[in-house]
Amino acid sequence: MRAVVLALVLAGCSAPEGGGDADTFSISLTADAGNLDPQHAATFAPAFLAGLAYEGLVAKTEDGRLVPGLAESWTQTPTSVTYKLRDGLTCASGEALTIDDVAANYRYVADPKNQSPLLGGGGIPIGTKIEVDRAARTLKLTTAAPYSFLVHMTGGLTIVCPRGLKDRSRLVHGTEGTGLFALTEAVANSHYVFTRRSGYRWGADGTTSETPGVPKRLVVRIIPNQTTAANLLLAGDLTAAPILGPDRRRLETAGFRAIGSRAPAFHMWFNQKPGHATADLNVRKALSLAIDVPQLAKVATGGMGLKPRRLSGSEPVACPADIVGQFPPRDEAAANALLAKAGWLRGRDGIRRKNGQPLSLKLVWDRDLNDPTSSAYAAEYAISRWQALGIKVGSRSVGGAEVGQVLFGTGDYDISWVPIVVSLPSRFLGFVSGPTPPNGLNFPHTNIPEADRLAAEANTRVGDASCPTWDRAERQYLDTAAVVPIADTDNALMTRRATFAKAGLMIIPTSIRMIAE
Repeated sequence: MRAVVLALVLAGCSAPEGGGDADTFSISLTADAGNLDPQHAATFAPAFLAGLAYEGLVAKTEDGRLVPGLAESWTQTPTSVTYKLRDGLTCASGEALTIDDVAANYRYVADPKNQSPLLGGGGIPIGTKIEVDRAARTLKLTTAAPYSFLVHMTGGLTIVCPRGLKDRSRLVHGTEGTGLFALTEAVANSHYVFTRRSGYRWGADGTTSETPGVPKRLVVRIIPNQTTAANLLLAGDLTAAPILGPDRRRLETAGFRAIGSRAPAFHMWFNQKPGHATADLNVRKALSLAIDVPQLAKVATGGMGLKPRRLSGSEPVACPADIVGQFPPRDEAAANALLAKAGWLRGRDGIRRKNGQPLSLKLVWDRDLNDPTSSAYAAEYAISRWQALGIKVGSRSVGGAEVGQVLFGTGDYDISWVPIVVSLPSRFLGFVSGPTPPNGLNFPHTNIPEADRLAAEANTRVGDASCPTWDRAERQYLDTAAVVPIADTDNALMTRRATFAKAGLMIIPTSIRMIAE
Protein backbone atom coordinates (compact mmCIF):
# COMPACT_ATOMS: atom_id res chain seq x y z
CA MET A 1 0.00 0.00 0.00
CA ARG A 2 1.44 3.37 -1.04
CA ALA A 3 2.31 5.36 2.06
CA VAL A 4 0.69 8.76 2.44
CA VAL A 5 3.39 11.36 3.08
CA LEU A 6 2.59 13.88 5.80
CA ALA A 7 2.39 17.33 4.25
CA LEU A 8 4.48 19.90 6.06
CA VAL A 9 2.58 22.62 4.25
CA LEU A 10 -1.15 23.09 3.81
CA ALA A 11 -2.64 20.42 1.57
CA GLY A 12 -3.98 23.07 -0.78
CA CYS A 13 -0.58 24.58 -1.53
CA SER A 14 0.75 24.14 -5.05
CA ALA A 15 4.20 22.76 -5.88
CA PRO A 16 6.97 25.35 -5.65
CA GLU A 17 8.28 26.09 -9.11
CA GLY A 18 11.73 27.32 -8.16
CA GLY A 19 13.20 26.74 -11.59
CA GLY A 20 13.95 30.42 -12.17
CA ASP A 21 15.44 30.99 -8.73
CA ALA A 22 19.25 31.11 -8.79
CA ASP A 23 19.33 29.71 -5.26
CA THR A 24 17.08 26.73 -6.05
CA PHE A 25 17.96 23.51 -7.86
CA SER A 26 14.74 21.84 -9.00
CA ILE A 27 14.55 18.36 -10.47
CA SER A 28 11.74 16.01 -11.43
CA LEU A 29 11.08 12.40 -10.49
CA THR A 30 8.51 10.33 -12.32
CA ALA A 31 7.11 8.64 -9.19
CA ASP A 32 6.54 9.32 -5.52
CA ALA A 33 8.71 7.54 -2.98
CA GLY A 34 6.22 6.47 -0.32
CA ASN A 35 8.11 5.52 2.85
CA LEU A 36 11.27 7.65 3.14
CA ASP A 37 13.05 5.48 5.73
CA PRO A 38 16.46 5.06 4.03
CA GLN A 39 17.10 1.67 5.62
CA HIS A 40 13.90 0.29 4.11
CA ALA A 41 14.43 1.64 0.58
CA ALA A 42 14.75 -1.07 -2.07
CA THR A 43 13.53 0.90 -5.11
CA PHE A 44 14.81 3.97 -6.92
CA ALA A 45 12.57 6.85 -5.81
CA PRO A 46 13.06 6.53 -2.02
CA ALA A 47 16.76 5.79 -2.50
CA PHE A 48 17.15 8.93 -4.63
CA LEU A 49 15.50 11.15 -2.03
CA ALA A 50 17.50 9.54 0.78
CA GLY A 51 20.71 10.27 -1.10
CA LEU A 52 20.01 14.01 -0.85
CA ALA A 53 19.90 14.05 2.97
CA TYR A 54 21.89 11.10 4.24
CA GLU A 55 25.52 10.02 4.01
CA GLY A 56 27.54 6.87 4.50
CA LEU A 57 30.91 6.19 6.05
CA VAL A 58 32.37 6.01 2.55
CA ALA A 59 31.50 8.12 -0.50
CA LYS A 60 31.81 7.17 -4.15
CA THR A 61 33.07 9.54 -6.83
CA GLU A 62 31.76 9.84 -10.36
CA ASP A 63 34.52 7.56 -11.64
CA GLY A 64 33.87 4.93 -8.97
CA ARG A 65 36.65 5.68 -6.50
CA LEU A 66 35.92 5.22 -2.81
CA VAL A 67 36.76 8.31 -0.75
CA PRO A 68 36.20 9.26 2.91
CA GLY A 69 32.64 10.14 3.84
CA LEU A 70 31.63 10.16 7.50
CA ALA A 71 34.66 7.94 8.09
CA GLU A 72 38.04 9.57 7.75
CA SER A 73 39.78 6.26 6.99
CA TRP A 74 39.35 2.49 6.93
CA THR A 75 41.31 -0.75 6.79
CA GLN A 76 40.07 -4.02 5.36
CA THR A 77 40.63 -7.73 4.94
CA PRO A 78 38.45 -10.20 2.99
CA THR A 79 36.38 -10.80 6.15
CA SER A 80 36.54 -7.50 8.03
CA VAL A 81 36.62 -3.74 7.70
CA THR A 82 37.38 -1.15 10.38
CA TYR A 83 36.12 2.40 9.93
CA LYS A 84 37.43 5.42 11.85
CA LEU A 85 34.75 8.08 12.28
CA ARG A 86 35.52 11.75 11.64
CA ASP A 87 35.56 13.96 14.70
CA GLY A 88 33.03 16.76 15.11
CA LEU A 89 30.20 15.38 12.95
CA THR A 90 26.76 16.86 13.51
CA CYS A 91 23.29 16.12 12.21
CA ALA A 92 21.06 18.58 10.40
CA SER A 93 19.13 18.88 13.68
CA GLY A 94 22.32 20.04 15.44
CA GLU A 95 22.87 16.91 17.56
CA ALA A 96 26.26 15.23 17.51
CA LEU A 97 26.87 11.94 15.71
CA THR A 98 28.96 9.45 17.70
CA ILE A 99 30.47 6.09 16.89
CA ASP A 100 27.78 4.47 19.05
CA ASP A 101 25.11 6.08 16.85
CA VAL A 102 26.81 4.70 13.76
CA ALA A 103 27.00 1.23 15.31
CA ALA A 104 23.30 1.41 16.15
CA ASN A 105 22.55 1.87 12.44
CA TYR A 106 24.48 -1.25 11.51
CA ARG A 107 22.90 -3.24 14.33
CA TYR A 108 19.43 -2.22 13.19
CA VAL A 109 20.01 -3.38 9.62
CA ALA A 110 21.80 -6.54 10.79
CA ASP A 111 18.87 -7.63 12.97
CA PRO A 112 16.62 -9.89 10.82
CA LYS A 113 13.52 -8.96 12.83
CA ASN A 114 13.70 -5.43 11.37
CA GLN A 115 13.38 -6.82 7.82
CA SER A 116 15.61 -4.20 6.25
CA PRO A 117 16.15 -4.93 2.55
CA LEU A 118 19.77 -3.86 3.10
CA LEU A 119 20.50 -7.04 5.07
CA GLY A 120 22.29 -9.57 2.89
CA GLY A 121 23.52 -8.67 -0.59
CA GLY A 122 21.88 -5.26 -0.30
CA GLY A 123 24.51 -3.92 2.09
CA ILE A 124 25.20 -5.74 5.37
CA PRO A 125 26.12 -9.43 5.10
CA ILE A 126 23.98 -11.73 7.21
CA GLY A 127 25.70 -12.66 10.46
CA THR A 128 27.99 -9.62 10.54
CA LYS A 129 29.64 -9.03 13.93
CA ILE A 130 29.77 -5.38 15.03
CA GLU A 131 32.37 -4.02 17.47
CA VAL A 132 32.96 -0.46 18.72
CA ASP A 133 36.00 1.23 20.21
CA ARG A 134 34.72 4.54 21.61
CA ALA A 135 38.13 5.92 22.46
CA ALA A 136 39.46 5.30 18.96
CA ARG A 137 36.13 6.22 17.27
CA THR A 138 36.25 2.97 15.29
CA LEU A 139 33.64 0.52 14.10
CA LYS A 140 34.74 -2.98 13.10
CA LEU A 141 32.56 -5.24 10.98
CA THR A 142 33.50 -8.90 10.78
CA THR A 143 31.71 -11.24 8.41
CA ALA A 144 31.21 -14.99 8.63
CA ALA A 145 32.49 -15.41 5.07
CA PRO A 146 34.81 -13.37 2.85
CA TYR A 147 33.45 -10.65 0.55
CA SER A 148 35.24 -9.21 -2.49
CA PHE A 149 33.78 -5.71 -2.16
CA LEU A 150 33.17 -5.43 1.56
CA VAL A 151 33.86 -1.69 1.79
CA HIS A 152 31.67 -1.01 -1.26
CA MET A 153 28.86 -2.99 0.36
CA THR A 154 29.00 -1.73 3.92
CA GLY A 155 30.50 1.74 3.59
CA GLY A 156 27.55 3.20 1.73
CA LEU A 157 24.93 2.39 4.38
CA THR A 158 22.89 5.57 4.94
CA ILE A 159 23.49 6.69 8.52
CA VAL A 160 20.42 7.82 10.45
CA CYS A 161 20.92 10.33 13.26
CA PRO A 162 20.01 9.61 16.93
CA ARG A 163 16.63 11.34 16.82
CA GLY A 164 15.55 9.11 13.94
CA LEU A 165 16.94 5.98 15.60
CA LYS A 166 14.89 6.68 18.72
CA ASP A 167 11.69 7.32 16.77
CA ARG A 168 11.72 5.78 13.30
CA SER A 169 8.29 7.20 12.55
CA ARG A 170 10.15 10.48 11.92
CA LEU A 171 11.88 8.79 8.97
CA VAL A 172 8.70 7.84 7.12
CA HIS A 173 7.83 11.44 6.28
CA GLY A 174 11.06 13.32 6.99
CA THR A 175 14.84 13.00 7.15
CA GLU A 176 17.26 12.76 10.08
CA GLY A 177 20.66 12.76 8.44
CA THR A 178 24.08 14.38 8.38
CA GLY A 179 23.94 15.53 4.76
CA LEU A 180 24.26 19.00 3.32
CA PHE A 181 20.49 19.15 2.81
CA ALA A 182 17.51 18.26 5.03
CA LEU A 183 13.88 17.70 4.06
CA THR A 184 11.78 20.66 5.21
CA GLU A 185 8.60 20.32 3.16
CA ALA A 186 6.81 17.32 1.67
CA VAL A 187 3.56 16.78 -0.21
CA ALA A 188 2.86 13.26 -1.44
CA ASN A 189 2.77 12.89 -5.22
CA SER A 190 3.60 16.58 -5.60
CA HIS A 191 6.95 17.81 -4.29
CA TYR A 192 9.73 17.59 -1.69
CA VAL A 193 11.81 20.56 -0.57
CA PHE A 194 15.29 20.11 0.89
CA THR A 195 17.01 23.07 2.54
CA ARG A 196 20.75 23.61 2.88
CA ARG A 197 21.79 23.21 6.49
CA SER A 198 24.38 25.20 8.45
CA GLY A 199 27.51 23.76 9.98
CA TYR A 200 28.28 21.23 7.25
CA ARG A 201 32.03 21.07 6.51
CA TRP A 202 33.04 17.47 5.61
CA GLY A 203 31.97 17.06 2.00
CA ALA A 204 34.05 14.45 0.22
CA ASP A 205 34.95 17.02 -2.44
CA GLY A 206 35.70 19.76 0.12
CA THR A 207 32.18 21.22 0.00
CA THR A 208 30.83 23.07 3.05
CA SER A 209 27.62 24.93 3.83
CA GLU A 210 29.34 28.13 2.69
CA THR A 211 30.77 26.93 -0.64
CA PRO A 212 29.81 29.39 -3.42
CA GLY A 213 27.30 28.08 -5.93
CA VAL A 214 25.73 25.52 -3.62
CA PRO A 215 21.95 26.04 -3.84
CA LYS A 216 19.96 27.03 -0.79
CA ARG A 217 17.15 24.66 -1.73
CA LEU A 218 16.66 21.43 -3.65
CA VAL A 219 13.12 20.95 -4.93
CA VAL A 220 12.10 17.51 -6.17
CA ARG A 221 8.85 17.57 -8.13
CA ILE A 222 6.87 14.43 -8.98
CA ILE A 223 6.14 14.67 -12.70
CA PRO A 224 5.21 11.32 -14.30
CA ASN A 225 5.11 12.60 -17.88
CA GLN A 226 8.50 13.27 -19.49
CA THR A 227 7.04 15.61 -22.11
CA THR A 228 5.63 17.73 -19.31
CA ALA A 229 9.03 17.74 -17.61
CA ALA A 230 10.73 18.75 -20.86
CA ASN A 231 8.29 21.63 -21.30
CA LEU A 232 9.02 22.80 -17.74
CA LEU A 233 12.75 22.71 -18.48
CA LEU A 234 12.25 24.85 -21.56
CA ALA A 235 10.08 27.28 -19.58
CA GLY A 236 12.74 27.60 -16.86
CA ASP A 237 10.56 26.00 -14.18
CA LEU A 238 12.91 23.02 -13.69
CA THR A 239 16.68 22.93 -13.46
CA ALA A 240 17.11 19.27 -14.38
CA ALA A 241 14.97 16.31 -15.36
CA PRO A 242 15.44 12.70 -16.48
CA ILE A 243 14.50 12.70 -20.16
CA LEU A 244 15.01 9.30 -21.77
CA GLY A 245 12.64 9.48 -24.73
CA PRO A 246 12.27 11.52 -27.92
CA ASP A 247 11.89 14.83 -26.00
CA ARG A 248 15.63 14.69 -25.39
CA ARG A 249 16.37 15.69 -28.97
CA ARG A 250 14.41 18.94 -28.79
CA LEU A 251 16.10 19.82 -25.50
CA GLU A 252 19.53 19.28 -27.04
CA THR A 253 18.52 21.56 -29.91
CA ALA A 254 17.59 24.20 -27.31
CA GLY A 255 21.05 24.06 -25.73
CA PHE A 256 20.48 21.61 -22.90
CA ARG A 257 23.23 19.12 -22.13
CA ALA A 258 22.95 15.56 -20.87
CA ILE A 259 24.66 14.48 -17.67
CA GLY A 260 24.39 10.72 -17.76
CA SER A 261 25.66 7.44 -16.44
CA ARG A 262 25.09 4.08 -18.08
CA ALA A 263 22.84 1.62 -16.29
CA PRO A 264 20.44 -1.21 -17.13
CA ALA A 265 17.08 0.02 -18.40
CA PHE A 266 15.25 -3.25 -19.08
CA HIS A 267 15.82 -6.65 -17.50
CA MET A 268 13.22 -9.29 -18.32
CA TRP A 269 12.91 -11.48 -15.20
CA PHE A 270 10.87 -14.66 -14.94
CA ASN A 271 9.17 -15.60 -11.68
CA GLN A 272 10.43 -19.07 -10.73
CA LYS A 273 8.33 -19.49 -7.62
CA PRO A 274 6.67 -22.95 -7.62
CA GLY A 275 3.26 -22.77 -9.23
CA HIS A 276 4.32 -20.33 -11.94
CA ALA A 277 4.68 -21.67 -15.49
CA THR A 278 7.90 -19.65 -15.75
CA ALA A 279 9.51 -21.90 -13.13
CA ASP A 280 10.04 -24.30 -16.06
CA LEU A 281 13.32 -23.77 -17.95
CA ASN A 282 11.71 -24.75 -21.26
CA VAL A 283 9.00 -22.11 -20.85
CA ARG A 284 11.56 -19.41 -20.02
CA LYS A 285 13.66 -20.30 -23.04
CA ALA A 286 10.57 -20.32 -25.26
CA LEU A 287 9.51 -16.87 -24.09
CA SER A 288 13.03 -15.59 -24.73
CA LEU A 289 13.33 -17.10 -28.22
CA ALA A 290 9.97 -15.67 -29.27
CA ILE A 291 11.39 -12.14 -28.97
CA ASP A 292 13.67 -10.27 -31.33
CA VAL A 293 15.63 -8.70 -28.47
CA PRO A 294 17.35 -5.90 -30.46
CA GLN A 295 13.96 -4.92 -31.91
CA LEU A 296 12.36 -4.97 -28.45
CA ALA A 297 15.20 -2.81 -27.14
CA LYS A 298 14.72 -0.32 -29.99
CA VAL A 299 11.00 -0.02 -29.28
CA ALA A 300 11.44 0.14 -25.49
CA THR A 301 13.98 2.96 -25.59
CA GLY A 302 12.74 4.92 -28.58
CA GLY A 303 15.87 3.89 -30.45
CA MET A 304 18.15 5.45 -27.82
CA GLY A 305 19.13 2.31 -25.94
CA LEU A 306 22.56 0.75 -25.57
CA LYS A 307 23.36 -2.95 -25.90
CA PRO A 308 23.72 -4.48 -22.40
CA ARG A 309 27.17 -5.63 -21.39
CA ARG A 310 26.49 -7.26 -18.03
CA LEU A 311 23.82 -7.61 -15.34
CA SER A 312 25.65 -5.57 -12.68
CA GLY A 313 26.07 -2.83 -15.25
CA SER A 314 25.41 0.48 -13.49
CA GLU A 315 28.38 2.79 -13.98
CA PRO A 316 30.88 3.00 -12.48
CA VAL A 317 30.95 -0.81 -12.67
CA ALA A 318 33.23 -2.86 -10.44
CA CYS A 319 33.81 -5.59 -13.05
CA PRO A 320 33.73 -4.16 -16.60
CA ALA A 321 33.80 -7.25 -18.87
CA ASP A 322 31.01 -7.76 -21.41
CA ILE A 323 29.47 -11.11 -20.46
CA VAL A 324 26.24 -10.75 -22.44
CA GLY A 325 27.64 -11.04 -25.96
CA GLN A 326 25.25 -11.37 -28.87
CA PHE A 327 21.59 -12.24 -28.38
CA PRO A 328 20.34 -15.45 -30.01
CA PRO A 329 18.11 -14.68 -32.99
CA ARG A 330 14.34 -14.94 -32.71
CA ASP A 331 13.27 -18.56 -33.37
CA GLU A 332 9.51 -19.11 -33.21
CA ALA A 333 9.78 -22.75 -34.29
CA ALA A 334 12.19 -23.55 -31.45
CA ALA A 335 9.95 -21.67 -29.01
CA ASN A 336 6.93 -23.75 -30.04
CA ALA A 337 8.90 -26.95 -29.67
CA LEU A 338 10.06 -26.02 -26.15
CA LEU A 339 6.52 -25.26 -25.03
CA ALA A 340 5.34 -28.62 -26.33
CA LYS A 341 8.24 -30.30 -24.54
CA ALA A 342 7.10 -28.61 -21.32
CA GLY A 343 3.65 -30.17 -21.79
CA TRP A 344 1.84 -27.04 -23.01
CA LEU A 345 -0.11 -28.17 -26.09
CA ARG A 346 -2.28 -26.13 -28.45
CA GLY A 347 -6.02 -26.69 -28.41
CA ARG A 348 -8.42 -26.14 -31.28
CA ASP A 349 -8.75 -22.52 -30.22
CA GLY A 350 -4.99 -22.08 -30.56
CA ILE A 351 -4.44 -21.63 -26.80
CA ARG A 352 -1.90 -23.85 -25.07
CA ARG A 353 -3.07 -25.92 -22.12
CA LYS A 354 -1.68 -28.41 -19.66
CA ASN A 355 -3.96 -30.59 -17.56
CA GLY A 356 -6.87 -28.54 -18.86
CA GLN A 357 -5.42 -25.21 -17.66
CA PRO A 358 -4.57 -22.50 -20.21
CA LEU A 359 -1.08 -21.05 -20.32
CA SER A 360 -1.84 -17.58 -18.96
CA LEU A 361 0.91 -15.19 -17.89
CA LYS A 362 1.10 -11.76 -16.25
CA LEU A 363 3.64 -9.14 -17.37
CA VAL A 364 4.43 -6.15 -15.16
CA TRP A 365 6.76 -3.32 -16.09
CA ASP A 366 8.19 -0.33 -14.26
CA ARG A 367 6.91 2.81 -15.96
CA ASP A 368 9.13 5.20 -13.98
CA LEU A 369 12.68 4.33 -15.01
CA ASN A 370 12.08 4.73 -18.74
CA ASP A 371 9.83 6.60 -21.15
CA PRO A 372 6.38 5.14 -20.34
CA THR A 373 5.02 5.51 -23.88
CA SER A 374 7.94 3.59 -25.38
CA SER A 375 7.62 0.97 -22.63
CA ALA A 376 3.93 0.51 -23.44
CA TYR A 377 4.74 -0.02 -27.13
CA ALA A 378 7.39 -2.55 -26.12
CA ALA A 379 4.86 -4.44 -24.01
CA GLU A 380 2.47 -4.56 -26.98
CA TYR A 381 5.24 -5.94 -29.19
CA ALA A 382 6.30 -8.65 -26.73
CA ILE A 383 2.73 -9.69 -25.98
CA SER A 384 1.98 -10.08 -29.69
CA ARG A 385 4.96 -12.43 -30.06
CA TRP A 386 3.88 -14.52 -27.06
CA GLN A 387 0.26 -14.64 -28.17
CA ALA A 388 1.46 -16.02 -31.49
CA LEU A 389 2.73 -19.01 -29.49
CA GLY A 390 -0.73 -19.63 -28.04
CA ILE A 391 -0.15 -17.91 -24.70
CA LYS A 392 -2.61 -15.64 -22.95
CA VAL A 393 -0.79 -12.59 -21.60
CA GLY A 394 -2.08 -9.77 -19.45
CA SER A 395 0.04 -6.74 -18.63
CA ARG A 396 0.08 -3.70 -16.39
CA SER A 397 2.50 -0.94 -15.56
CA VAL A 398 3.58 -0.25 -12.00
CA GLY A 399 5.35 2.73 -10.51
CA GLY A 400 6.69 4.23 -7.31
CA ALA A 401 6.09 2.20 -4.18
CA GLU A 402 3.95 -0.27 -6.15
CA VAL A 403 7.09 -1.68 -7.77
CA GLY A 404 8.36 -2.86 -4.41
CA GLN A 405 4.93 -4.12 -3.40
CA VAL A 406 4.71 -6.38 -6.45
CA LEU A 407 8.30 -7.63 -6.41
CA PHE A 408 8.79 -8.04 -2.67
CA GLY A 409 5.19 -8.34 -1.52
CA THR A 410 2.43 -9.90 -3.62
CA GLY A 411 4.71 -11.52 -6.23
CA ASP A 412 1.73 -11.26 -8.57
CA TYR A 413 3.57 -11.56 -11.88
CA ASP A 414 5.17 -14.14 -14.16
CA ILE A 415 7.35 -11.78 -16.20
CA SER A 416 8.74 -8.48 -14.92
CA TRP A 417 10.57 -5.72 -16.73
CA VAL A 418 12.40 -4.23 -13.77
CA PRO A 419 16.15 -3.63 -14.00
CA ILE A 420 18.51 -4.30 -11.12
CA VAL A 421 20.55 -1.11 -11.09
CA VAL A 422 23.75 -1.97 -9.22
CA SER A 423 27.46 -1.72 -9.96
CA LEU A 424 28.67 -4.63 -7.79
CA PRO A 425 28.20 -8.26 -8.88
CA SER A 426 27.94 -9.22 -5.22
CA ARG A 427 25.07 -6.78 -4.74
CA PHE A 428 23.39 -8.05 -7.91
CA LEU A 429 23.38 -11.58 -6.50
CA GLY A 430 21.77 -10.25 -3.35
CA PHE A 431 18.61 -9.64 -5.39
CA VAL A 432 18.56 -12.98 -7.21
CA SER A 433 19.89 -15.61 -4.81
CA GLY A 434 19.29 -16.71 -1.25
CA PRO A 435 16.15 -15.96 0.77
CA THR A 436 13.01 -14.92 -1.07
CA PRO A 437 10.49 -12.25 0.03
CA PRO A 438 9.47 -11.48 2.73
CA ASN A 439 12.69 -12.91 4.21
CA GLY A 440 15.06 -11.65 1.50
CA LEU A 441 15.41 -9.74 -1.77
CA ASN A 442 15.39 -12.71 -4.17
CA PHE A 443 12.23 -11.54 -5.96
CA PRO A 444 12.53 -13.90 -9.00
CA HIS A 445 12.87 -16.92 -6.64
CA THR A 446 15.96 -18.15 -8.49
CA ASN A 447 18.01 -21.04 -7.15
CA ILE A 448 21.20 -21.69 -9.11
CA PRO A 449 23.68 -23.68 -6.97
CA GLU A 450 26.51 -23.20 -9.45
CA ALA A 451 26.09 -19.41 -9.33
CA ASP A 452 26.17 -19.53 -5.53
CA ARG A 453 29.29 -21.71 -5.61
CA LEU A 454 31.05 -19.31 -7.95
CA ALA A 455 30.00 -16.33 -5.82
CA ALA A 456 31.52 -17.98 -2.75
CA GLU A 457 34.73 -18.58 -4.70
CA ALA A 458 34.80 -14.99 -6.01
CA ASN A 459 34.42 -13.63 -2.48
CA THR A 460 37.71 -15.22 -1.44
CA ARG A 461 39.46 -12.67 -3.67
CA VAL A 462 39.50 -8.91 -3.08
CA GLY A 463 38.61 -6.31 -5.69
CA ASP A 464 39.58 -6.73 -9.35
CA ALA A 465 41.07 -10.17 -8.77
CA SER A 466 37.58 -11.50 -8.10
CA CYS A 467 36.04 -10.26 -11.36
CA PRO A 468 36.68 -13.28 -13.66
CA THR A 469 34.86 -15.54 -11.21
CA TRP A 470 32.04 -13.03 -10.71
CA ASP A 471 31.68 -12.91 -14.51
CA ARG A 472 31.10 -16.67 -14.57
CA ALA A 473 28.58 -16.40 -11.73
CA GLU A 474 26.56 -13.74 -13.55
CA ARG A 475 26.67 -15.79 -16.73
CA GLN A 476 24.75 -18.56 -14.94
CA TYR A 477 21.68 -16.34 -14.86
CA LEU A 478 21.83 -15.95 -18.62
CA ASP A 479 22.51 -19.62 -19.32
CA THR A 480 19.52 -20.72 -17.21
CA ALA A 481 17.22 -18.14 -18.86
CA ALA A 482 16.52 -16.57 -15.49
CA VAL A 483 16.83 -13.16 -17.11
CA VAL A 484 17.09 -11.52 -20.52
CA PRO A 485 18.91 -8.15 -20.41
CA ILE A 486 17.11 -6.03 -23.00
CA ALA A 487 18.79 -2.61 -23.02
CA ASP A 488 20.95 -0.14 -21.14
CA THR A 489 20.53 3.63 -21.25
CA ASP A 490 22.72 6.56 -20.26
CA ASN A 491 20.01 7.78 -17.83
CA ALA A 492 20.50 11.35 -18.90
CA LEU A 493 19.53 14.24 -16.68
CA MET A 494 19.02 17.23 -18.95
CA THR A 495 20.10 20.65 -17.66
CA ARG A 496 21.64 23.96 -18.68
CA ARG A 497 21.62 26.06 -15.48
CA ALA A 498 23.60 23.82 -13.13
CA THR A 499 26.51 21.46 -12.95
CA PHE A 500 26.62 18.30 -10.88
CA ALA A 501 28.13 14.84 -10.81
CA LYS A 502 26.44 11.46 -10.61
CA ALA A 503 27.45 8.17 -9.03
CA GLY A 504 25.30 5.66 -10.83
CA LEU A 505 21.71 6.94 -10.94
CA MET A 506 22.23 9.17 -7.91
CA ILE A 507 23.23 12.82 -7.92
CA ILE A 508 26.14 13.61 -5.61
CA PRO A 509 24.43 16.44 -3.70
CA THR A 510 27.64 18.19 -2.63
CA SER A 511 28.60 18.51 -6.32
CA ILE A 512 25.61 20.67 -7.30
CA ARG A 513 26.50 24.20 -8.39
CA MET A 514 24.15 26.76 -9.87
CA ILE A 515 25.42 28.65 -12.91
CA ALA A 516 24.13 31.63 -14.88
CA GLU A 517 22.68 30.92 -18.32
